[in-house]
Amino acid sequence: MPSVIIMAGGVGERFWPVSRQDNPKQFLSLSDDNTLLEATFERAKKIVSPDRIFIITTEQYVEKIQLLLPIPKENVIGEPCGRNTAPCLGLSVSILMERLGDDTIAVLPSDHLILDEEGFLREMFNAFDFLSQHEGTITFGIVPTRPETGYGYILRDQDVVDQKPYSIYKALKFVEKPRLEKAQEYVRSGLYLWNSGMFVFRASYFINLFKTCLPNIYDGIVNIILKTEDKTIQRKTYECFPSISVDYGIMENSKEIFVLAVQFPWNDLGNWLSFENVFDSDREGNIVIKGDFISIDTKDTIVYVDEGLIAAVGVKNLIIAKSGNSLLVCSKEHSQDIKNLVKKLETSGHDKYR
Repeated sequence: MPSVIIMAGGVGERFWPVSRQDNPKQFLSLSDDNTLLEATFERAKKIVSPDRIFIITTEQYVEKIQLLLPIPKENVIGEPCGRNTAPCLGLSVSILMERLGDDTIAVLPSDHLILDEEGFLREMFNAFDFLSQHEGTITFGIVPTRPETGYGYILRDQDVVDQKPYSIYKALKFVEKPRLEKAQEYVRSGLYLWNSGMFVFRASYFINLFKTCLPNIYDGIVNIILKTEDKTIQRKTYECFPSISVDYGIMENSKEIFVLAVQFPWNDLGNWLSFENVFDSDREGNIVIKGDFISIDTKDTIVYVDEGLIAAVGVKNLIIAKSGNSLLVCSKEHSQDIKNLVKKLETSGHDKYR
């Protein structure tokens, strides 16, 4: 019987000031009434029963998630500290192996917006079907609708693996976020898919890969972290792990990675510009995600305000976001630098605003 792991760590620094350390992106209702985490949980409930849904997060958010979601408390797994997706999955899959045996596991990030849930579920069960007959790891590749520089890409083989009523290919290469010219080249080729960060695999297969590709992290998890209840030892061990993604640390070093080409509407809400692909703009190109906004001669601006009014005159191509005691004004071309701004808050004595 399958299980689902939802990755819900991280702070979502590129959504500051709405996303903060005590209330990060996965706990925000950025586009509808549910938080991003709740929306992901509701999708997962259509795949498996709630008792087979596991959340991996950092320790500081464990209690908050236990109160938010109707799942067994022990299904919320706390990382001692953040170390990117490879240690995160190594820890959570190892724990599931101990508790449930050799499950098929679907891995879902908590910050995706998927509007076509029927299409998502159909493709998820296609992945389960494929793995019932083949050994390997399946990642979901979104057929690109535009040359996107904010996503990673997967180069697929030209030929399908075998004749199925769905399209599965060998994954040949994982590519980091490209420049615009390269993204345009990828889309024209027809062989590159957006890397969604969603995976399906057998637990034992993933653990064997993990042991081969990242033996030091594997040994630390299996021989130290899972064998002691001493939080200090767990943290010190985990802090020594490199910060490494599952794509770079494992997927790029495996020969049996398959990619399922899917076309359901999908958005990885990575920064404020993501909402240009979610919300309709007004006649001036402005997008109001939330709140009260009035403007004169203002164009192509993204606005979020949790309370009060934002007024703008004679500006364009901005992100204006107000939440609590902080206001962000940022040009769109510098949206990726918001993360650096959050780091500067800490070093400049403004840590209370993080």
